Amino acid sequence: MLTTRGQENITTPRTATSITTTQPQSQTTNSTTGSPEHPQSMKSVVVVVHGDKMDAEVIKIACMFARPKQSQILALYGIEVSRKNALEDAMPSEEAKASRALQTASSIAERYDYTIETEIVKTRKFALSVVDEVSHHASSLLVVGVPYQQQCDGCSPIDEETDYILEHATCRVLLVRGCKENA
Repeated sequence: MLTTRGQENITTPRTATSITTTQPQSQTTNSTTGSPEHPQSMKSVVVVVHGDKMDAEVIKIACMFARPKQSQILALYGIEVSRKNALEDAMPSEEAKASRALQTASSIAERYDYTIETEIVKTRKFALSVVDEVSHHASSLLVVGVPYQQQCDGCSPIDEETDYILEHATCRVLLVRGCKENA
């Protein structure tokens, strides 16, 4: 099936996990207030998975927040593609890792009696695509896991990707920091 979002062609294979290539889109804004417009009929929770120990915790938290309002959950796994390759190029090892991570995320959600939608996003910059997906799905919450790190001054650094998401996401963002034992 071939669909178009923005100016990119998106090839979606016929599997349980869809692979989408995206480029950030411009948002529609309310001409009166200048703020982003979101359809109020569909609320969803987007969760970012990386195929690590944090996935179980972020999926659990997404299920806890989604259940009261019977919201949909979308789990995203990002594959960043270098500029020397086309977004449509096959990346078998990365796609296999992504599929395993999303299958694990689905299994975790099933433990909480929840069915989630999964999507592999092939993109140049994953943080931009996360913000785009949140806006596209009119999400009310984005759950992101960050690994435990501590600097000498006691602060926990935030990477560029997470910082971009916090600054540009059009919904609430819940950061889940990993435990010291899992670092």
